Amino acid sequence: MEDQLLLRSYRRVFRIERRLYRIEDWRLPLPGGVPLRAVAYFFVAELCVLVLAQLPGAGQALSLLPVEWRYGILPIGCAMAGWWASPDGRPAHRFAVTWLRMQLRHRRRRAGRAVRAEGERLELAEPLVLRSRRGLRGRRLELRPPGSRGEPVDHVVLEEDQTLEVRPA
Repeated sequence: MEDQLLLRSYRRVFRIERRLYRIEDWRLPLPGGVPLRAVAYFFVAELCVLVLAQLPGAGQALSLLPVEWRYGILPIGCAMAGWWASPDGRPAHRFAVTWLRMQLRHRRRRAGRAVRAEGERLELAEPLVLRSRRGLRGRRLELRPPGSRGEPVDHVVLEEDQTLEVRPA
C-alpha cells in the first residue's frame, strides 16, 4: 500500500475541454461542438471591437470595414486563433497575461540574479578597467576590477556587433 499514490481528483489527469453542442432546443451544426474557451474569446474580441469603435482613430479605421466583418468575421477569427494557438503549450490567454506581466514588471530575474530589460543602462558601483583581448573568435572587450591591466574608463560605447563581458575578480 505504501507505493500507491492517492489522487483526490481526476481533473488534473484528464483535462477535458468543455464544449457547447446545443443552445436550448437548437443543435449546433458543428459535429464536434464549439469549445467554451473559443466562445469566451469571441465575446472578449467582440467587446474589444465595441470599445475600439468608440475611440477616435481606431473607430474611423474600423468603420472602413463592412459591418459583417467588424462584428462577425473579425471576432470569430480572433476566437479561432486564440483557441488554436497554444504558445509554450499554454492557452493563449495565459500566455498573453504572462507576456504582459513580463513586459510590465520592473525587475527581471534569471537563475536568481537580476537581468536588465532591453535598452536599460547598466550602472556599476565602482570604476572599472577596460581590457581588449584577441581570442579565437576575434577581438573581445572585458571590464575588469581596478588594479588589473588596462585603461580606466568612465563609459563604454559598443557598436552593433560588439559584446561586452563583465566578470568578477
